[in-house]
Amino acid sequence: MKILITGVNGFIATNMVEYYLSNTNHQVIGLSKVTHATYANKPLLELAKTNKNFRYLQCDITDINKLFSILKTENPDQIIHLAAEADVSRSFEYPTDFLHTNVYGTFNLLEWVRENKVRMLHFSTDEVFGEPDHRSREEERLHPKNPYSASKASAEEFIRAYNHAFDTEVQVVRPVNNFGPYQGTNRLIAKTILRCLSNEPFYLFAETQKHKRWWIYTEDTCRAVDFIIKNGDKQGIYNITSEIELGVEETVFKILDIFGKRDLFKGYTEVRPKDDENYALDGKKLRDLGWTPKYSFEEGMEKTIDWYTKNMAWFEKR
Repeated sequence: MKILITGVNGFIATNMVEYYLSNTNHQVIGLSKVTHATYANKPLLELAKTNKNFRYLQCDITDINKLFSILKTENPDQIIHLAAEADVSRSFEYPTDFLHTNVYGTFNLLEWVRENKVRMLHFSTDEVFGEPDHRSREEERLHPKNPYSASKASAEEFIRAYNHAFDTEVQVVRPVNNFGPYQGTNRLIAKTILRCLSNEPFYLFAETQKHKRWWIYTEDTCRAVDFIIKNGDKQGIYNITSEIELGVEETVFKILDIFGKRDLFKGYTEVRPKDDENYALDGKKLRDLGWTPKYSFEEGMEKTIDWYTKNMAWFEKR
């Protein structure tokens, strides 16, 4: 089987590549907008040199001519679509980037899927539901509240329409917040771990005192994706969640306490552009299908901290 994964410069996609190469004999093709040395995912560049089952190719999914040329050459059996602009704060400053990559890029892939009858799994987000006061279920109305989540909700609507109009086989997953190896330094857990490793004092945004988040270790997300591809409805939508609910402040303090460095936290600073306070997903549909997460927060955090401790040099050079 040949799997093509978009957005492999991102951390979940990197873990997806490693998951399939470690657990299957599938051929894996990784697409990234950039592959030059300054910005590319160096571990994957090295992996492409040593693993015959992996190729790392440069392609912006908004470039339909290049995208279709690669897809025609590679002829994958399955597409896993993770390429996206995903920084909520950045979406307030550059919403056009989110429209182009998250909507137009997804549309380009849908056109290939429609014409060539290839299956695809699309990564969406829990943020498409806005800020409900309950755990959102798959069939509920989408209610995005920022440019990022609006672009992801728009992509979902195109997928829903294509599945209905053209009988395409595109699955959608909505994972809660992931943590694990390779996560960028602008994300809460990775940033906090690296601050502890480098003894860097820091502040939190003031509004985070009331923010709640659900977390899942990224290997569990990879397991869930593989399970859904094999066992899920071919046009199904699935929430990927766990029972790990922690406030943003609580999450940070748990990491500080593991390191014994609570003194690095120096208080609160200004409010950033509007971010959803709380969002949570109901994972019953996927559990009823037979999947459950493997890792607790503590187990996943132990593996994550161990990875960052061993790979500090990689982040220092990015």
